[in-house]
Amino acid sequence: MVLFGLSLGTNIILAHSLGPAGRGAYAIAVLFPSILTLLASLGVGAANVYHVSRGTLDKRHVVAVSTIAAILLGGISYAGVLALTRVAGGSTVFGIQSSYLLLSCLSVPFTLAAYFMQGVLQGERRFLAFNAVLVCQYLSLFVMLALILLAPGDRVRESILAWTASAVLSGLLALALVGVRTRPSSSLHPATVRAIFRFGSLTYLGSLTSFINYRFDLLLVNAFVGATQAGLYAVGAGLAEVIWFLPNSASIALAPRAAAASEIDAAELSAQASRSITAVTLLCALLMAPLASPAVMLFFGSAFAASVDAVWLLLPGIVTFSTWKIFSAYLVGRNMLKADLLAASVAMAVTLALDLLLIPRYGFRGAAVASSAAYTVAMLVDLWWVRRRSGLSLSRWLIPVRSDAEPVVSRLRPLLARIRPDAA
Repeated sequence: MVLFGLSLGTNIILAHSLGPAGRGAYAIAVLFPSILTLLASLGVGAANVYHVSRGTLDKRHVVAVSTIAAILLGGISYAGVLALTRVAGGSTVFGIQSSYLLLSCLSVPFTLAAYFMQGVLQGERRFLAFNAVLVCQYLSLFVMLALILLAPGDRVRESILAWTASAVLSGLLALALVGVRTRPSSSLHPATVRAIFRFGSLTYLGSLTSFINYRFDLLLVNAFVGATQAGLYAVGAGLAEVIWFLPNSASIALAPRAAAASEIDAAELSAQASRSITAVTLLCALLMAPLASPAVMLFFGSAFAASVDAVWLLLPGIVTFSTWKIFSAYLVGRNMLKADLLAASVAMAVTLALDLLLIPRYGFRGAAVASSAAYTVAMLVDLWWVRRRSGLSLSRWLIPVRSDAEPVVSRLRPLLARIRPDAA
């Protein structure tokens, strides 16, 4: 809920300060280091979750490998960006100023460090520390944007600088939080290196295909129809995707539990999470649909009025993607990486085909339709696999039952008892 508020506030500041074209340039500038982080991650974060939660590797060795990998891979990535801007020769790369790209990509080593260390924290089920890293990044970005954008100057550059600084702070915090309990070993352990990258290789491919499914379309919108439409799409997608905070929270908590639990317990727990998240996200989507238009006008202004179309077209896929997140956490926890990779690969094919077909003709609206279709296809593919692995019926995975509300009710009873003893 904190991240939701900070994300909304950040998007409001950016929209009013930069306008559609500037918002699009900012979105592309911060998307590129996200791509680099994904390319350079090599699945280390997911491997850390799996091995730490199961206790199959010494955490001191895991932290040492992860730290060195973040430094080396991040440095190599930035050198590649520097070479790219030199080869391009001009002042612009991918439709934005090359200086924007060089500034935003300074974040890559720190973003990798945060991602790798959060894998350790997630495997340890230290969710307070895990969330502290996220809150640090969102809060520092919000505060810096509010301060920096008060001064005159190149507001796009200042916004990118704030984004980079927030990534640096969150990376350092993640390293510190892991180091409180686990001091890294002084040398690399070859068996740990092999185990991490062996497991990470398949999750890495899945991450690449997943990125294409829900981020690559912004690049295509910018390439085909320009930065203004990219800005409209970024605002609409950002509003619709606030619903993802719920399934993201559930999948973060579920992955290490599914890995450590018995076959039966992992299936039952994952099915309960799937039923609950499907119901809650569907309800949120139904509530957001009529509120999207006034919300866009209130928070972002009339310049972004068309962004509401992206919200409406993305909402069906937002719901199916939420369910897919839970299926994916279960499959990864049970070491069924190839099954999840298949779902992401099929969705990637759907995404690319529909993006190339629809974006040139319909702009960002075509991208939204393509994303919704791809998310739904991926969910259906993973649904087949989770039913096969668990032996549970379709209804056990998707249709909520009364007992699903009991964990929430049991948490609310003490609060109700304090407020109204008779109600409890």
